[in-house]
Amino acid sequence: MARKPTKTQVKKAIHDSGGIIDEIARRLGVSWATARSYINKWDDTKALYDDENERLLDMAEETVINSIKKGDTQDAKWLLARKGKRRGYSDNVEIRGDKEAPLEIGVRLIDYRTGITTTETGSGSDSTTSSQDKSLGDGA
Repeated sequence: MARKPTKTQVKKAIHDSGGIIDEIARRLGVSWATARSYINKWDDTKALYDDENERLLDMAEETVINSIKKGDTQDAKWLLARKGKRRGYSDNVEIRGDKEAPLEIGVRLIDYRTGITTTETGSGSDSTTSSQDKSLGDGA
């Protein structure tokens, strides 16, 4: 039976692992689940593992920043979408209404082949649909 890893051995396995548990497990000669349990066994190994993950994130951020400094617009757009939200940059559109009243959204669809306009409005589970036939005046 293999010896159980010591706290010092677990710390050494975490160092420069990139926070990848498979790598830590390989270094300790144990399974993934066992490595994870040893990481969580002591407060200082948990903290060291968290620090290793933060260090890796710092390196990745530094890479993105260096890329932006070299003029990479894709990385710049990516960073703005994640960190520039308070300045209005985002991949998502956020719509807010009055806090007291439900947000009402209306959609109007026009089928130009048939001339039928469908309008839907609603807020939450309340919605109404109406259709009306309009001549498009295309001279046909």
